[in-house]
Formats: sequence, C-alpha cells, structure tokens
Amino acid sequence: GGFFRQWLKDIKAVISHKVFCTACMGYVAYTGSIGVLVNAGPTAGRALFPNDFNGAFSVDTVFGLITIVTGVVGTAGGGVALDRLVPSMFGAMAMSAVCVAVATILFIITFQMRSLGWFIFLFLLAELALFAVSGVINAGYMWSVPRELRPLACAIVTVAIHLLGDVPSPPLAGLLVDRLKETHDEAAAWVITMTVCFGGIGVAALFWGIAAVFSRTEVDYGQKNVAERLSIDGDALLLNTHMEEDDESPIHGE
Repeated sequence: GGFFRQWLKDIKAVISHKVFCTACMGYVAYTGSIGVLVNAGPTAGRALFPNDFNGAFSVDTVFGLITIVTGVVGTAGGGVALDRLVPSMFGAMAMSAVCVAVATILFIITFQMRSLGWFIFLFLLAELALFAVSGVINAGYMWSVPRELRPLACAIVTVAIHLLGDVPSPPLAGLLVDRLKETHDEAAAWVITMTVCFGGIGVAALFWGIAAVFSRTEVDYGQKNVAERLSIDGDALLLNTHMEEDDESPIHGE
C-alpha cells in the first residue's frame, strides 16, 4: 500500500510539470507519424512511382538506406547542435519545434513530387530534419523534471508514445487509405493519407512550441543540476586549497 501510494504521488509530481506534459503529447504525435511513415512509406512510394523502383533499387531498399543514413546523421547532428548552441530546456524544445515544422513542410512537398529524383532528395532532407530531434527532445523532457523523477518520466513517455503513438497509427492509416481507395485512385489515396500523417508531425511542432514557451518560466532542472555541481565542485576546490595552505604553513613554536 505504501509503495503504491508513493508511486501515484511520484506520477502526480511528474505530470504536474507543464513542460513535461506538453513535450510528452508532442512526442506521442511525433512517434505516431513515424510509425505510419516506417510502415506505409514504402507502399506509398511504390504507388506513386510504380515503374521507377525495380531491381536492386527497390522502394524498400531506397527508403531503408535513406532512413539509416538520416537516422544516424540527423540524431548525431541534432545532439551536437544542441550542445553547441543552446544546451537548455528551452533550447531543446525550441529546436525540436523548428526541426519538425521544417520536416512537416518538406514531407508534404515531397509527396506532391512526380519526379523520382526530387522525391528522393526532398525525402532525405525531410527525414534529416525529422531525426534531428531524436536525442534533443529526450534531453528536453528529462530537463523538465527533477533528477530523482527522471526514471519515472522516461517510463511514462515510453508507454505513452507506444500506446498512443506508433501502435494505433499504422492500422488507422491503413483504414483511412482503404476508405479513400473507394473514391480515389491508389496514388491519390496514399498522398492524402501521408499528408494526414505529416499533419501529426505538425501537431508535434505545435506542442513543442508551446513547451518552449512554458520553459521560459518553468524551472530548468538540467541547468539547476549543473549549477549545483559547479557549486559543490567550487566548495570542494576551496576546501582543498585551504587544507593545502594549512599544510604548508610553519608550525608555531619551531
């Protein structure tokens, strides 16, 4: 009973932070859209370019290679950019909002292309912007709660993004495209479906933008922890300096 009450108390403490809640809702929309993109993206590409993907360069191979490259480069680049530019809760939320807003626009334009070259080029740029926030948003919501609540915060986010995000989104996208095929040709049905999917990324941008606004007045626990560590290290250095001075001072009476 005591453990359960403490667990509920900790959950209440985590969700009392406005930045965390809005960041989590944005993460749900972001993950749901990625779930559709990963599962349905190649099928949509095949419908748009039925005669262009063949041989070694199948649509699955092209989409897979682009995702691997942009996933590695985008995630690493986003983390480095955050560390170098604005390593703070506000910086993480603002950067995430801007990156996924850019990704949304690029994805929508990409699926309007009828040139395979332009489609692949814009798709690569869109995924690069999309994956640039992978590490950044995780740092952001971690900095929005006290250190002792971070494991629970991670658990809440993990359950939420899968339960409400990439688990239900692919079946819902499949249902939508099946309905659209009744009144549209296959290519048009997929364009509409993927546009709706990318709207979810836009929703993530909206929530993370709101989180950035909230972060201007909320406590940045990442910065607070850094300040505390610097204070402790400074006190330890000062103490060691005094001890060394005492050791070096002449003994009275000699």
